[in-house]
Amino acid sequence: MNNSKKLHQLNQSIWFDNIDRNLIKNGWLRDQIEKEVIFGLTSNPSIFKKAITTGNGYSMDIQSMSWAGLDTKLIYEHLVIEDIRGVSDLLYPTHEATKQVDGYVSLEVDPAFANNTELTVEDAKRLWNLVDRKNLMIKVPATSAGVLAIKKLIASGINVNVTLIFSVNRYLEVIDAYFSGLEERINNNLPINQIHSVASFFVSRLDVKIESKVAEIIQSGKVKEEEVQTYLGKPGILNALYAYEEFDTSINTARFKKIAKKGGNIQRPLWASTGTKNANYSDVLYVEGLLLPYTVNTVPPKTLIAFLDHGKCDVVDYSAGKSEFEIIENKLDNFGVNFEELWIELEEEGVVAFVSAQDDIFEAIDKQHDYFQRSLGGLGAQIEERIETLKYGDFLNKFFAPDTALWATEPSEVDEVLHRLGWIDAPISNRAIIEEANHLLKDLKKDGFTHALVLGMGGSSLAPEVFSKIFQGGETLEERGLNLLILDSTDPIQIDEKTHEIPIKKTLFIISSKSGTTAEVRALLAYFWKLVEEADEHTPGKHFIVITDPGSPLEKLGLKRKFRKVFNAAPNVGGRYSALIAFGIVPAVLAGIDGHRLLNVADHMRIKCSQSSPLEKNPGFALGGVIAEAYFNNRDKVTILTDPIYNAFGSWLEQLIAESSGKSGKGILPIDREPIVPAGNYSNDRIFYYLRSSGKLDGLVDALVDLNHPVIVSYIDDKFDIAAEIYKWEIAIAAVCSFIRVNPFNQPNVQESKSITHGMISAYKQTPILKERNLLFSNSEFSVYGNMDIEKKGKTIKEITEEFLTINAGDYISINAFLPRIETYENVLQQIRKHLLDTYSVPVTLGFGPRFLHSTGQLHKGGKNNGLFLIISQNTPIDFKIPGEGMNFSILEKAQALGDMQALEQNDRRVLRIHLRQKTLIENNLIKLFE
Repeated sequence: MNNSKKLHQLNQSIWFDNIDRNLIKNGWLRDQIEKEVIFGLTSNPSIFKKAITTGNGYSMDIQSMSWAGLDTKLIYEHLVIEDIRGVSDLLYPTHEATKQVDGYVSLEVDPAFANNTELTVEDAKRLWNLVDRKNLMIKVPATSAGVLAIKKLIASGINVNVTLIFSVNRYLEVIDAYFSGLEERINNNLPINQIHSVASFFVSRLDVKIESKVAEIIQSGKVKEEEVQTYLGKPGILNALYAYEEFDTSINTARFKKIAKKGGNIQRPLWASTGTKNANYSDVLYVEGLLLPYTVNTVPPKTLIAFLDHGKCDVVDYSAGKSEFEIIENKLDNFGVNFEELWIELEEEGVVAFVSAQDDIFEAIDKQHDYFQRSLGGLGAQIEERIETLKYGDFLNKFFAPDTALWATEPSEVDEVLHRLGWIDAPISNRAIIEEANHLLKDLKKDGFTHALVLGMGGSSLAPEVFSKIFQGGETLEERGLNLLILDSTDPIQIDEKTHEIPIKKTLFIISSKSGTTAEVRALLAYFWKLVEEADEHTPGKHFIVITDPGSPLEKLGLKRKFRKVFNAAPNVGGRYSALIAFGIVPAVLAGIDGHRLLNVADHMRIKCSQSSPLEKNPGFALGGVIAEAYFNNRDKVTILTDPIYNAFGSWLEQLIAESSGKSGKGILPIDREPIVPAGNYSNDRIFYYLRSSGKLDGLVDALVDLNHPVIVSYIDDKFDIAAEIYKWEIAIAAVCSFIRVNPFNQPNVQESKSITHGMISAYKQTPILKERNLLFSNSEFSVYGNMDIEKKGKTIKEITEEFLTINAGDYISINAFLPRIETYENVLQQIRKHLLDTYSVPVTLGFGPRFLHSTGQLHKGGKNNGLFLIISQNTPIDFKIPGEGMNFSILEKAQALGDMQALEQNDRRVLRIHLRQKTLIENNLIKLFE
């Protein structure tokens, strides 16, 4: 039993004197409440100052509300109310279990009103109604004006936490105010049994104040240190024990007994300021020294940790508190410490500190507010207008109803929309699969498995890659999860590299395909199944698991071959929205990542983006509004910037944006991992998104803002926040697609390439040759193909590429590389990309085939016709047979390249294919063609 629970059995409650959104979001606070460590929570402006101005936990909300045009004070209030409500809801089970004794969260009135009774009452009532939670306590400073307010608030039926009590005399006034408020309700025939209050008596601040005064006296030479030392570090606790004696007396008076008969509750003393400030004292001094029944001790984080670790749980004797305090008070008074002045100073300093903290918060928010407004690149007024229009149009309720007319009107598309919205509740509907994956991980480790290789394409592989790359450095549930790798290519060189990275006998193969029919996945499965059979001919199935939709061909195959496990994914979620269901979560858990924490963080974002969250503070819809307004202002290209640890996120986001929006001649082009150039070199058809952790690109971002480019910054302090970022973008892009009138849940042009490729392979199996067409140039090094209307005769390859790269306003260049996605190849392609960017000053994207066919391929063919597609392929130096298919991987990859080219041509796209005939890309100086 933990020490806090022991105290609770002795009728003392530990409350937590801290609030921070990260503790709510990551599940820590929920965990401490459920473990009966924390029974309540207190906040104040100083605590909120630390939370809001330290780290980036609140930046997203400040950004969203700044975009919506809210002012600084309203933003602050929204931040505070959200946190208080969140904690209140977490504590409500405690509130019920303790029959309303505990489970409270406290929120302070504006400290600027501390000396104004009427304004204090008005603000307290306003906050009480805003928060709208039974287990809220409104904190009111125990100034003279505050004491009068306490009576009025109690009489109004509001729970009150009376704060900044230092002297026993003031405490007696607080007791009287509480009793008087209850008596007024009784006289008005109003119930009092649901009203609760605590009186917060500040402890360690008294000791710190006395030590400061004594140090001045010693410095003046009026007294020697050894004369006074024995009296230090004691007044705080003795003063509190003195107050407790008065509490005990008060609840045994005839006055209170009469109140109690009507259902009145005691006003428990709450020991505040119980963190040890002097390093010479015990770190649990103000907890162990004040263990008394019917009290609360609100402790800061360090004190809580210390008490749970080594605190003693013995009830103290308070009977001598008053007399011992008066002895020390007299002694110190003789030394020159004036306690009457001291009480006044402590109260005034307490109020000033809270006012100052609140002013600091306003200043910090104001600075961010101005920056976020400026970072909209002149779109601010339009974004505010869009948010207002959406509010009046009841957009949130329509979105979640769902009103399919937001995205589609054709019956077939309407049906598809209705069957593709399961991702909205994914953070709460996919919990069970985490435990299944955890059990599987334990079994795999017991059997000696060390690696896992995901064989998947598009949405089935991108989220696992994001999680595996981001969490490589730790922060995992298990110290030794499996080493998670991804293979989403049919290129023989890449297949060979992955094969050599894994120990076949100790590797789990994760076969991941929603439909169960993905050609690349089936080919890779056949290849690795053969390798495993050679290594383990008796039980090859134990090396494989499947993640697929129920009833798919892959599920049937997995059962037939006795795979170790078949995971059924939610069938009402499309591939690019599948990061937070089995396709993303199972591999993450097998990599040792805490699946519950991932979904906790995602669920926090789900709530923030739900219909209960107003549009002006709804981060998903605010983000969608910014992207949409940029689109309507001819900024239809999202440049993705990330700090190094989050590089992999761009590939996932690229698919979400491109495949969702790129159809019907519309679409938003995502630009991922583009080489960085000076801010002034970027074209004005872009909006920038920066996923920020270390701030490495702050200089570039500030320069972009100065040049009036719209810039969205997402601040991430914790790796698990990536799950929230995923959910936020899913909401945003679904919203954007409704604004630009496209269906985000279909991909009509993806099948086009697949069908052409399938036809080519079928023909190849009849006659082993892949037909190529539209040859423009050929020599021993290169063959160039395209549908360009040019005079071919006498043209060099360099002249052909130059003529192809005729750029119009709003164009972009896309390098479609049917090559291995490995570092050496990517480095060369990035050099070419950088050269094209510098030369033509237009966005340049890079995709590896066939991976991009399941991502940006839809946009290439179905979006706006403003792309120049440069396909690069090569004769591979190594090759492998696809078992049972009668062809090699090189043939499949080439057929996919040809299928992509033909599909682009059929959609009247500008396309040029350069095929390297002898040397590989690494051996060939391809960049010379563009110089």
